Amino acid sequence: MVHPTIPPRLSPAESLLRRFAQAGGLPFSDVLSAAGLQRVLDDCQVQFRDRIFSPLITVAAFLAQVLDPDHSMRQAVARLIAHRASLGLPPCSADTRAYSKARQRLPENVWADLTRRTGRDLLDNAPPHWSWRGRDVKIVDGTTLSMPDTPANQTFYPQPGSQKPGLGFHQVRMVALFSLAVGAVLDVALGPHKGKHTGETAL
Repeated sequence: MVHPTIPPRLSPAESLLRRFAQAGGLPFSDVLSAAGLQRVLDDCQVQFRDRIFSPLITVAAFLAQVLDPDHSMRQAVARLIAHRASLGLPPCSADTRAYSKARQRLPENVWADLTRRTGRDLLDNAPPHWSWRGRDVKIVDGTTLSMPDTPANQTFYPQPGSQKPGLGFHQVRMVALFSLAVGAVLDVALGPHKGKHTGETAL
């Protein structure tokens, strides 16, 4: 007797990643806007010349790079080339240097501010019945992330004492405030992984 194979049940996050991998184009085009991103850049005093890798395209390409099973810049640029072709636009170069430079023009505070504003916009536009008994319930969660070994990261996010200088990765502690109604991050705080006043409660 042959028993049918039951596919493993995917978590919501795994299901989202699988749908993204099977789809083309750039992610979150329904919640990211050029005007909203420009306001963030203006507030953060970031200058960005309009070219193929505009601020919106750079942000979308980076989000695509993070979500794609292939996290390489080459794959991110390839996805952008396919996206431009679907819109009838001429392809950009497959060289990743322009994309890399565009990412470097977006400092950390731009990403944090964009996260806060996008989350707040989603919550403000959510249907009232999504709230719990008329309340906007928020959830706090924390985690740690590894970062490349650079002089700037060494200054702000020192390596754990168990690692030798120049070996391993720096660690940063992150605490995020989520909306239960829309599942989006409303605020985020980053800090060193070790030292006084660096715990999740302090952040």
